Amino acid sequence: MGFLVNSFIEFPADTNPPDFEDDFSSDSGWTYVGTVSYNASGYQNLIFTRNNANNGCYHNLTTVSNTGWRLRAKWHLTSKSTSGQSSFLGLTSVTGGSNDSQDAIGVSFTTVNNTLFTHDSDGQTIAGGANSSNAFTTTNGTDYFIQIRRLSATTMRVEIFPDDTYDTADITINDTIPSTIQDTIYLKEENREELGNNTIDSWTGDDVQFWNNLDEV
Repeated sequence: MGFLVNSFIEFPADTNPPDFEDDFSSDSGWTYVGTVSYNASGYQNLIFTRNNANNGCYHNLTTVSNTGWRLRAKWHLTSKSTSGQSSFLGLTSVTGGSNDSQDAIGVSFTTVNNTLFTHDSDGQTIAGGANSSNAFTTTNGTDYFIQIRRLSATTMRVEIFPDDTYDTADITINDTIPSTIQDTIYLKEENREELGNNTIDSWTGDDVQFWNNLDEV
């Protein structure tokens, strides 16, 4: 007589349905502020203007693990500024802008300096968090497939891929983060708020996916 043994198999995140996804075929569930908006053609107009104001958008994910999750998004760079600007993607604990005190985990592109920054803000502004940076050159007219992962309470990883297979990253940054970064329930895309020099980085955003409660390395 044979026995059936139940075994647990953990599948990679990209083979499991996301807990949240949006291809922007409709305008639903997002709040847009300032120069950022929804485009009826099926994407976001991420016009990140640096004018001492919050220009961004957010979606309330309601519940987010404090130890493991994965976020993906496709950004297309239309044009980049010739002086300082920064474009942020990640999860935060508040609906306000980058100058508000908040918990946050994410990444920003500083296109004019060809630099990629990770962000892990623990009750600070986005720029005030303990950030790591790597050289990364962006080019107008190029798609960037962004992946941000909270691997544990104290580790995160940012990767940029050349296509939507999310297979081989062009760049990977690992960071140690404070375990006290918690309740980052807002999926956020926004500008660097301070300094009113009116520089603009112009992107389009599409194909957002989020998996919650992941345990992976």
